Amino acid sequence: NDSFDRLNRNVARLNKQELRHARHAGVFITYVTQLSDDPFWKDMGISTPSRIRRMLDIEYVSEIFLVVMHGIQDGRDHLDDYYAWYDEEIPNLEENRRKYEVCKNLIANLGLHKMETRYSNLADLYSLWSAISKLYDDNGGSLEINIERTRENFLQFAEKIRVDLEDEQAQIYAWAVRQASNSIRSRQRREDALKVLIVVKGNDNS
Repeated sequence: NDSFDRLNRNVARLNKQELRHARHAGVFITYVTQLSDDPFWKDMGISTPSRIRRMLDIEYVSEIFLVVMHGIQDGRDHLDDYYAWYDEEIPNLEENRRKYEVCKNLIANLGLHKMETRYSNLADLYSLWSAISKLYDDNGGSLEINIERTRENFLQFAEKIRVDLEDEQAQIYAWAVRQASNSIRSRQRREDALKVLIVVKGNDNS
């Protein structure tokens, strides 16, 4: 009885991602764990010591890779299903990894994480990634953007959210961050708002 009591107390202290880690050891969770070791995630402020300790960095990178594969998702409970479904194989891995790297490199080149902007927040970064990922698909599996103009658009939009909530898009975005930020409805609204800020080369009249 004492052994079961101790086990139950330990399990009760585990968060959802730690429980997933205890249940799954397949291809997908192994792959996203490797991705989470990329210094990029430390630079973005995602892989902090406390988050690494609770495996929350792996949880977040799992969500990001699923955005690449399937678009925005509703909440995080779907992670359990995908860890099980992709236990033996990740479909279209090479194509999805290429798309992931394009998104990652564009976000790194924008450099918004170095400017103390809101875009390093978990919800905002998720939506920045989903917006770029969607544009990648819309452009037939490739994406080049005007970095300088896109960066300026994002900085101006962040300032509108901060000081000018009479702007309709800023209002919608701010609401979608505050209200059920992980719901598919809020994520879709944020993606839509950020996607129009990205200046795709060839569509920028430059």
